[in-house]
Amino acid sequence: MRVSSQTTSRTVDAIQKLSETEELLIKRQEVLDRKIALELERAREYLRAKNKRGATLALKKKKMYEQQHQQLESQLERVSEQQSMLENQRTVVETVDAMRVAAHASKQVMTEMRIGDVDKVLDLISEQADGMRQIQDALGTPVGPAADMDEDDLRNELEELEAEELDSQLL
Repeated sequence: MRVSSQTTSRTVDAIQKLSETEELLIKRQEVLDRKIALELERAREYLRAKNKRGATLALKKKKMYEQQHQQLESQLERVSEQQSMLENQRTVVETVDAMRVAAHASKQVMTEMRIGDVDKVLDLISEQADGMRQIQDALGTPVGPAADMDEDDLRNELEELEAEELDSQLL
């Protein structure tokens, strides 16, 4: 579902052509605006000169120019709609193309990644964590004279010391 470069080029060319046409129509409208203003001024001059026939003819020309102006306005709307549609289509094509590339890359990653590889990595991590716990346990084990001491003897001695301290405070 890839759009050919020729189609993309044609779309860009069409957008450019529509833009040029829009500029041309706007210029044509500006010319008509001047002609409308000119015919309105002529009609006023004819009225001041009491020439109703000349004023009527100038107003008819003005109306004709206004109709042409309105037709150009409709054409401008169509050109603008067409240009907008083409630009939106181009955006959609670029979006779909980007999504296609991403889907292909994702598929490639998934074909290269095997569940066995993931299991191996997780096993390795687990082994390393077990090794670290063993090291920490070894470092926490007392050595030397502290290793030979009996915890029960130390606890009893502590209790005796506390009792003596309590007795001395009472006396």
